[in-house]
Amino acid sequence: MILPYWDEGKLIHLYSLESGEIEANLVDFSDMLQTEDEIEVELFKSNPGSAIPLNERLIAYVPEHYAGKLYLFEETSSGAWQIKESIEGYKQFNPRITFHVSQEGSHDRSHFSGYNPQGGGTYLHNEFHSMSHGLYPQDDGSVVHLSYQAVEDEMHLVVENFDIDNNQLRFYSIIDDLGIEFRPEKRPIWMDSQGHIYFADNSDMPELRIFRLEYE
Repeated sequence: MILPYWDEGKLIHLYSLESGEIEANLVDFSDMLQTEDEIEVELFKSNPGSAIPLNERLIAYVPEHYAGKLYLFEETSSGAWQIKESIEGYKQFNPRITFHVSQEGSHDRSHFSGYNPQGGGTYLHNEFHSMSHGLYPQDDGSVVHLSYQAVEDEMHLVVENFDIDNNQLRFYSIIDDLGIEFRPEKRPIWMDSQGHIYFADNSDMPELRIFRLEYE
């Protein structure tokens, strides 16, 4: 089993159902940092990201705060796990996150607010410009990544299809007509292996919507 959680700087842990123990730890958070701000470390403790097995020796991974890359981790002959490839994806944001520090407990552009871990009696507000919504294997052997990416005050759903055999982004689609504002109302909750994306509306009258993407 692949378990995403923070433990001694590692983000992904492999649990054996046979032995009942953690048998491997991979993804060093320091390899994923995109800023020099110490506060970013705190984000990985609560949002390690998504990982899926591609075979017994290969795992695909993206951080929760997507930086525009998909990482492939491979088990070596000695049993250690290391980065095999980092595949450039599509991104329309820079940076992926902005930190706001203030004396106020709320901020009109924040997705998450809390006490500033650096102290000073201030609050820290995290404004995410990129939010991963998981990796999904497809029947044709490719891997799809879903994320919301910011453009000014809007967030668009971006669908990336990665060709794992050739280590490249195969194609991408931008869905910008879902009525998405700064805080996305419609969030993908699943994608099946045939390319159907399931959305749940976070509203007073929630609906389940099913999309199917067809590429020409």
